[in-house]
Amino acid sequence: MRIAVLIIGLVLSVGLFIQSILAATGAAIFEDDDVGEAAGIGVFMALMWVVGAALAIPLPRVSLVLFALAGLFGLMGMAAFPDLAVWSGISFVLAVFCYFGFRGKRKAEAKERERDELLRQAVANQQQQPQQATDSTGGGERQE
Repeated sequence: MRIAVLIIGLVLSVGLFIQSILAATGAAIFEDDDVGEAAGIGVFMALMWVVGAALAIPLPRVSLVLFALAGLFGLMGMAAFPDLAVWSGISFVLAVFCYFGFRGKRKAEAKERERDELLRQAVANQQQQPQQATDSTGGGERQE
Protein backbone atom coordinates (compact mmCIF):
# COMPACT_ATOMS: atom_id res chain seq x y z
CA MET A 1 0.00 0.00 0.00
CA ARG A 2 2.87 2.38 0.78
CA ILE A 3 4.41 1.86 -2.65
CA ALA A 4 1.04 2.63 -4.25
CA VAL A 5 0.84 5.89 -2.28
CA LEU A 6 4.36 6.76 -3.40
CA ILE A 7 3.63 6.22 -7.08
CA ILE A 8 0.11 7.67 -7.15
CA GLY A 9 1.11 10.65 -5.01
CA LEU A 10 4.08 11.56 -7.18
CA VAL A 11 2.24 11.15 -10.48
CA LEU A 12 -0.83 13.10 -9.40
CA SER A 13 1.22 15.82 -7.72
CA VAL A 14 2.59 16.69 -11.16
CA GLY A 15 -0.96 17.12 -12.47
CA LEU A 16 -1.97 19.20 -9.47
CA PHE A 17 1.12 21.36 -9.81
CA ILE A 18 0.61 21.99 -13.54
CA GLN A 19 -3.09 22.77 -13.12
CA SER A 20 -2.39 25.14 -10.23
CA ILE A 21 0.35 26.95 -12.14
CA LEU A 22 -1.96 27.36 -15.14
CA ALA A 23 -4.74 28.64 -12.86
CA ALA A 24 -2.32 31.10 -11.28
CA THR A 25 -1.24 32.28 -14.73
CA GLY A 26 -4.85 32.74 -15.79
CA ALA A 27 -5.60 34.59 -12.56
CA ALA A 28 -2.69 36.92 -13.21
CA ILE A 29 -3.83 37.60 -16.77
CA PHE A 30 -7.44 38.31 -15.75
CA GLU A 31 -6.44 39.96 -12.45
CA ASP A 32 -8.52 37.62 -10.30
CA ASP A 33 -6.97 37.64 -6.84
CA ASP A 34 -9.24 34.94 -5.38
CA VAL A 35 -8.32 32.39 -8.04
CA GLY A 36 -4.66 33.40 -7.69
CA GLU A 37 -4.73 32.70 -3.97
CA ALA A 38 -6.52 29.40 -4.49
CA ALA A 39 -3.97 28.45 -7.15
CA GLY A 40 -1.23 29.21 -4.62
CA ILE A 41 -2.94 26.80 -2.24
CA GLY A 42 -2.89 24.23 -5.06
CA VAL A 43 0.85 24.68 -5.54
CA PHE A 44 1.36 24.30 -1.79
CA MET A 45 -0.78 21.15 -1.86
CA ALA A 46 1.37 19.76 -4.67
CA LEU A 47 4.50 20.36 -2.61
CA MET A 48 2.91 18.68 0.39
CA TRP A 49 2.00 15.74 -1.84
CA VAL A 50 5.59 15.36 -3.03
CA VAL A 51 6.88 15.34 0.55
CA GLY A 52 4.06 13.04 1.69
CA ALA A 53 4.72 10.61 -1.15
CA ALA A 54 8.44 10.63 -0.40
CA LEU A 55 7.75 9.78 3.24
CA ALA A 56 5.08 7.16 2.51
CA ILE A 57 7.49 4.24 2.75
CA PRO A 58 9.73 5.15 5.73
CA LEU A 59 7.23 7.25 7.73
CA PRO A 60 3.64 6.50 6.70
CA ARG A 61 2.18 8.24 9.76
CA VAL A 62 3.86 11.54 8.80
CA SER A 63 2.70 11.01 5.24
CA LEU A 64 -0.86 10.53 6.50
CA VAL A 65 -0.74 13.88 8.30
CA LEU A 66 0.67 15.67 5.25
CA PHE A 67 -2.00 14.31 2.91
CA ALA A 68 -4.76 15.13 5.41
CA LEU A 69 -3.46 18.69 5.83
CA ALA A 70 -3.20 19.09 2.06
CA GLY A 71 -6.83 17.98 1.80
CA LEU A 72 -7.90 20.55 4.38
CA PHE A 73 -5.99 23.31 2.57
CA GLY A 74 -7.70 22.30 -0.65
CA LEU A 75 -11.10 22.58 0.98
CA MET A 76 -10.24 26.12 2.04
CA GLY A 77 -9.51 27.21 -1.53
CA MET A 78 -12.21 25.34 -3.39
CA ALA A 79 -14.64 28.28 -3.48
CA ALA A 80 -12.50 30.17 -5.99
CA PHE A 81 -10.87 27.13 -7.64
CA PRO A 82 -13.46 24.29 -7.66
CA ASP A 83 -10.99 21.67 -8.90
CA LEU A 84 -9.31 21.81 -5.51
CA ALA A 85 -12.32 19.91 -4.14
CA VAL A 86 -11.38 16.97 -6.37
CA TRP A 87 -7.73 17.21 -5.38
CA SER A 88 -8.77 17.39 -1.72
CA GLY A 89 -10.80 14.23 -2.11
CA ILE A 90 -7.84 12.47 -3.69
CA SER A 91 -5.64 13.76 -0.88
CA PHE A 92 -7.97 12.27 1.74
CA VAL A 93 -7.99 8.95 -0.12
CA LEU A 94 -4.19 8.96 -0.10
CA ALA A 95 -4.28 9.71 3.63
CA VAL A 96 -6.48 6.65 4.16
CA PHE A 97 -4.05 4.57 2.08
CA CYS A 98 -1.24 5.85 4.31
CA TYR A 99 -3.19 4.73 7.36
CA PHE A 100 -3.46 1.21 5.96
CA GLY A 101 0.22 1.38 5.01
CA PHE A 102 1.07 2.34 8.59
CA ARG A 103 -0.95 -0.58 9.93
CA GLY A 104 0.74 -2.95 7.49
CA LYS A 105 4.19 -1.68 8.42
CA ARG A 106 3.41 -2.03 12.12
CA LYS A 107 2.25 -5.64 11.62
CA ALA A 108 5.33 -6.45 9.55
CA GLU A 109 7.63 -4.98 12.20
CA ALA A 110 5.88 -6.99 14.93
CA LYS A 111 6.25 -10.17 12.88
CA GLU A 112 9.92 -9.37 12.30
CA ARG A 113 10.50 -8.80 16.03
CA GLU A 114 8.84 -12.14 16.79
CA ARG A 115 11.00 -13.90 14.19
CA ASP A 116 14.16 -12.31 15.59
CA GLU A 117 13.22 -13.41 19.11
CA LEU A 118 12.64 -16.98 17.92
CA LEU A 119 16.03 -16.94 16.19
CA ARG A 120 17.71 -15.68 19.37
CA GLN A 121 16.07 -18.47 21.37
CA ALA A 122 17.10 -21.09 18.81
CA VAL A 123 20.72 -19.89 18.87
CA ALA A 124 20.72 -19.90 22.67
CA ASN A 125 19.33 -23.46 22.72
CA GLN A 126 21.94 -24.59 20.20
CA GLN A 127 24.74 -23.14 22.30
CA GLN A 128 23.45 -24.90 25.40
CA GLN A 129 23.11 -28.33 23.77
CA PRO A 130 26.85 -28.91 23.10
CA GLN A 131 27.64 -27.96 26.69
CA GLN A 132 25.07 -30.44 27.99
CA ALA A 133 26.44 -33.16 25.70
CA THR A 134 30.00 -32.72 26.99
CA ASP A 135 28.77 -32.63 30.58
CA SER A 136 26.82 -35.88 30.22
CA THR A 137 29.67 -37.78 28.54
CA GLY A 138 32.10 -36.72 31.20
CA GLY A 139 34.00 -34.60 28.76
CA GLY A 140 36.65 -33.27 31.05
CA GLU A 141 39.34 -35.08 32.99
CA ARG A 142 38.91 -38.79 33.57
CA GLN A 143 38.91 -39.90 37.14
CA GLU A 144 40.26 -43.38 37.88
